[in-house]
Amino acid sequence: DEVCDKLGVMHLKHYTKNSESSGHLYLTRIPNITDGQRREIIVKMAEQGIATNVHYKPLPMMTAYKKLGWNIKDVASMTALLSNQQIKGSMAGTAMRQIFLKLADSGSNLQEAMGGNIRTFADFTDGLQRMKDAGISLNEILEATDVRTTTAFSIMTDGSTVLKQIRDDFD
Repeated sequence: DEVCDKLGVMHLKHYTKNSESSGHLYLTRIPNITDGQRREIIVKMAEQGIATNVHYKPLPMMTAYKKLGWNIKDVASMTALLSNQQIKGSMAGTAMRQIFLKLADSGSNLQEAMGGNIRTFADFTDGLQRMKDAGISLNEILEATDVRTTTAFSIMTDGSTVLKQIRDDFD
C-alpha cells in the first residue's frame, strides 16, 4: 500500500485496522496513462516476477446495457469507431458508459434528441443518423450528453454509417 501511495497509484485498501485481504488480488488503478504505458507496466512487472492482468466487466454485461438489449458486438463496434479516431481505453469507456446511462433514462435529453425510445443498436444508429441529417451542432450534442461524452458522441453521429458497417462486419 505504501509504495502505491507514494507513486500515486490508486488501490483498494487491502489492509486496515478493521480488515485484512487474502492478498489473492491487488486491485489498482493508475490514472492518466495510455494503453502503451499500461502495457509497459505489465511487462516491467513480469520482468520482476509479478504476474498482472487487466480485469474488467465488458460493458454489455453490465445491467444498464443488458436492459437495453445490447451485446458485445454492438459495443465493440462503437469502441472500434472511437479507436479509429484516437479515443481509446478509459476515455472511450467513460464516454460509452455515460451514453448508455443516459439512454437507460427514458426522460433524458439524449433520448429526446435521438427521437426517444432508443433500445437497440439499430435504434441507436438510426437516431444518430437522424441527428446527423438534422445537422445537430456540438452545442446541441453537449446539451444532450455531457462534457466527457461530447467528442465521442459527435464522432458516432458523424460516423453513423461507418458504425453500422463496422457492426455488420462482426457478423
